[in-house]
Amino acid sequence: MKSYSIFLKFLLIFLPFLSVAQSEKAAVDIYPHWEKDEIHKISLKSTTTDIANKVTLQYSSTFNANFKVLEKNDDEYLIEWTFTDAKLASNDKIVENILLANLVNKKIRIKFSSYGRFISLVNEDELRTVADKTIDRLMATTSNQSYKMLLTSAKRLISTPQGIESAIIKPIKFYHYCFDHSFKLNEEFVNNVLVPNAIGGAPFNAIEKVKCKNIDQQKSTCIIESSKIADGVALTKAIKDFFIKNNKNQAQTIEKQFSNNNYEVSESTQHEINFETGTVLKASFKRKVNMGVYNRTSLNEIQSAD
Repeated sequence: MKSYSIFLKFLLIFLPFLSVAQSEKAAVDIYPHWEKDEIHKISLKSTTTDIANKVTLQYSSTFNANFKVLEKNDDEYLIEWTFTDAKLASNDKIVENILLANLVNKKIRIKFSSYGRFISLVNEDELRTVADKTIDRLMATTSNQSYKMLLTSAKRLISTPQGIESAIIKPIKFYHYCFDHSFKLNEEFVNNVLVPNAIGGAPFNAIEKVKCKNIDQQKSTCIIESSKIADGVALTKAIKDFFIKNNKNQAQTIEKQFSNNNYEVSESTQHEINFETGTVLKASFKRKVNMGVYNRTSLNEIQSAD
């Protein structure tokens, strides 16, 4: 079952970002103040650290992107994101990163509410076609059976709206992570939240803590931090059921593999935001996945390039 452990290590990266809940006592309202034709530039860095059987492997990939406000009305924004450059580490096998690199100069059109909350991916079918072709090419050029298994499941995942969103617009959603929320300075609030399940089935329960700090009224900036821990038992069951569904002839082996393991996922984020302009100055997202002898830490960083 070594192949399944390797596959799990890759699969969990497809879990979407958790959504931030809201404080009832507001001090700072976070939402975009953008106008039609406004353009913002950002840089992104993805660093992954894998530990398997006490052996550590780390690799980093970088991306440049910009977004333009195509339309604005009282209810919605239509935003066009474009990844303009991608430099993948030679050993980066993260499917998300590979898909993003193959979307360089492709237009990603997304509707957001007037307060910055995600509504829909407008050209979903067009982007799915590019992603499908990328996965087909990877499958045709790899001899690694575990990686082929991953790619086959990735292809199934991106066939759904939630799956394609998790695969290619996660960094965009992360940029908008704090929009449409209100925060009170130095007040930590704790919430029971639901984590969307990118592999199908019921969402996971999670505990979330959020705090706003370092409000600078002169510079109109603040820092928002959050941390979350997902329900490991529910997560383990969802992944086990996913494997059994797609590998029914190995159901007993899979049951045995999962019988003594509960996998854990925790996340922490930090956003520095200019709340006057509604722009993210810099942000970081760290996800830790604990799978016994297999562990992964993913660090995604955003920096304004305006």
